[in-house]
Amino acid sequence: VLGEAMDATGFDAPEARDLLGAFLFSGEDVFKKVRSLSGGERNRLSLAEIVVSGANLLLLDEPTNNLDIPAREALEDALLEYRGTMFFISHDRYFLRKLATRVVDLEGRKLKNYLGGYDYYRSHLRLDEDSKGRKGRQRRRVRPGQSKEQNILATRLVAVEGEIDATERRVARLEKELATSELYSDDKRSREVVTEHRQLKSTLDGLYADWGALLEEAEEVGL
Repeated sequence: VLGEAMDATGFDAPEARDLLGAFLFSGEDVFKKVRSLSGGERNRLSLAEIVVSGANLLLLDEPTNNLDIPAREALEDALLEYRGTMFFISHDRYFLRKLATRVVDLEGRKLKNYLGGYDYYRSHLRLDEDSKGRKGRQRRRVRPGQSKEQNILATRLVAVEGEIDATERRVARLEKELATSELYSDDKRSREVVTEHRQLKSTLDGLYADWGALLEEAEEVGL
């Protein structure tokens, strides 16, 4: 193991041992034959070599498979120090929560890009479901015969739904622009679009929360 790490990285023995130690190869473990390693140990050795390889892009397919908890934590800590770009596929939500800064969801041959980590992705899945439910509901309107309280709630619901529709349209336009390669040739414009997109997403979160609270009030008064 030690010889393999030295050959792959160009490190001297002390440097290679430090690297291997970070991936839980300690003591006599560094003198094991590579062919005798378990699947998890082989993964750890490969990942140790990859992390210090100087590559600016890592493609990882289920990197925590066959790793026990200490090894998984060691891998996460090492990858947090990595300064390049990582693209990984994983079903390990703890790994995703700790490392992902952007999530691409593939469903029904369609890709949807979420410009945030795993918790951001999960929260927006719920918001998307709420939005679909909202679009399927009949909008409340001020009508003759309704109480004053019902009319006030109906007016507020109409206003919030209008704001949501307008904000969603603006977000959709920005996401279309974010998907174009031309945008990133203009640093100033790309920063402006990313900033505005994040601000509008935050605004939309607040509007959804307001809309949900108003719906609960409307149901309580029979609207």
